[in-house]
Amino acid sequence: MRWIFGLIALALATPARADCDHFKWPLARERAWFAAGAEPLEAGAEIGPGEQAYALTLKPGEAAGYVLASKKPVAGTFGAVVRLKAIAKPGIYQVTLSREAWIDLIQSGVSARSRNVSRQNDCAAIHKSVRFQLEAGPAILQISGVDAPGIDFAVAPSP
Repeated sequence: MRWIFGLIALALATPARADCDHFKWPLARERAWFAAGAEPLEAGAEIGPGEQAYALTLKPGEAAGYVLASKKPVAGTFGAVVRLKAIAKPGIYQVTLSREAWIDLIQSGVSARSRNVSRQNDCAAIHKSVRFQLEAGPAILQISGVDAPGIDFAVAPSP
């Protein structure tokens, strides 16, 4: 009986995992971009995949201007569309987010199927990262189902 109390005391004394090292793939570069300060960005802006994070101002879901219908309910949530110019070459690209959201990457009017997703609820800077196979050329990033009017994100080729 004494050992049960010891296990309970140990469990209560052990701090919750609050680091960001338990994703399926390394996100050290994205963590550095987020920590360096995200560049403010308005919904509808055009960016290139790159070496930085953005602080995206979202719109109420009904006014977000989605290109394709969101797969998540939009009532009471926020979202935005961001245009990605000049994907230089085909490959795996990852979108990394600071909070929970639904992501669609759209090329030629079709939503790209995600290849893999990694989440960690106890990482303060990053909530999830999703990988997509993209072709060369422009794309549209559609973020929906966010419970706040802003989100930090980064889009970059997968290392």
